Amino acid sequence: MPDAPSPAALRAFDAVLRTGNLTAAARDLGVTPAAISHRLRDIEALAGQPLLQRTGTGWQATAAGAQVAAALGDAFARIRAADAVLRGLVASPVLRIVAPMSFTVLWLLPRLTGFEALYPDVTPYVAAAADPLRQDSDAPDVRIAHGVRSPGRGWSVLARDATVVACAPGHVALQGGLTDLAGMRAAHIDSPSGIAAGTVDWAVWAAAKGLTGVPPGPHVSAEHVAADLALQGDTLTLASTFTLAAQFAAGRLRAVPGSRVDAGVCYWLRAERAGPVADAFVTWLRWAVSEAVADQAGEHRYLGL
Repeated sequence: MPDAPSPAALRAFDAVLRTGNLTAAARDLGVTPAAISHRLRDIEALAGQPLLQRTGTGWQATAAGAQVAAALGDAFARIRAADAVLRGLVASPVLRIVAPMSFTVLWLLPRLTGFEALYPDVTPYVAAAADPLRQDSDAPDVRIAHGVRSPGRGWSVLARDATVVACAPGHVALQGGLTDLAGMRAAHIDSPSGIAAGTVDWAVWAAAKGLTGVPPGPHVSAEHVAADLALQGDTLTLASTFTLAAQFAAGRLRAVPGSRVDAGVCYWLRAERAGPVADAFVTWLRWAVSEAVADQAGEHRYLGL
């Protein structure tokens, strides 16, 4: 009797077909791309012929692979659905949230105790992600993203955002303005997706203000790191008026007058697992955002944001 294909090999085959490439399949299953390649070699050795082929748009099934995929059908999708049902049966449900890193650190976590007080039996698990749109094998209940466009079907606006040049109180830019950017030190937030992921960089900001050139300074990976540099006193940063509202309200950071840019950036929200726990969190989150926006409106008028 011939050897049967391992479930891990079939799952790797299914993941590559769903995602279109080895790297995405590896992220989806929480393994390395090398492990995916090894499992595919195993199943193709068993079949005696290739089951996948590389095309200009990614990996697709060969004729033999299409037969295997048809036989699998929605087996793994049903397993994922069963997993979701089992999660719902747990006495103390876990609420899984994926959100942008700086939003999580600066805005969500300081307010999450409000949700926990209302739902003490729910255990929040928050993944602060550099790329919150990455599809993980352990799919969240709620996903939050940042960008200028809706990420796709089922997403809705959570909050609208704007960008200002921020600095510590007493910085020379608060008196002299930003006409001589080249003479100032600034933090640069590097984002592979740029404005698509909601990151307004200095080039985008300068163009919106009709200025040329960008200030020199260190490059960092996230907004909350750049904000920490600005708090040290001599560094400018581009800051979200929404995410850093608490720092502006407390006077730890100041916005340079006339530096505001509205680039159409929003925070976006999607509930990915229907159910009472996700619904409760979405309702609470929208309430928390509305309260924050109402508070910010008065603060922004006072602070000149």
